[in-house]
Amino acid sequence: GPGVYLSPNASASLGYSKVGYRLGIKGSKFGSAASSSRSGNQFISGEQVKILALCEIIDDGNIKKTGSIWVVANDEHIVTRFLFVFLPQSPDFNETFDKASRCNTTDTNFQSEISTVMEKIKESY
Repeated sequence: GPGVYLSPNASASLGYSKVGYRLGIKGSKFGSAASSSRSGNQFISGEQVKILALCEIIDDGNIKKTGSIWVVANDEHIVTRFLFVFLPQSPDFNETFDKASRCNTTDTNFQSEISTVMEKIKESY
């Protein structure tokens, strides 16, 4: 249906990415590298870069939540705060990916850590 689909669980989002496909994560539904290369967007769908966005959502009471899938009707209520870039050829890719896949944005410890990082970024400007 209409809207922007998000998840507070990184594992759910990664399951819909080529990262999830290549690593055999359950729930990964999108195609192989060969099929994605037909999309025409080689930067994002290419083999070299995997990207996961951490977004902030304005909760106006209209977020449709079904399990770990959230749908936001108004894309103006979503702000990307961080982009995480995964490089499969990196020597620590598997360890980093494993840690990232366990992140849950509704966890108060995770929220605290992100808030601390955001404050440090603000201070550096």
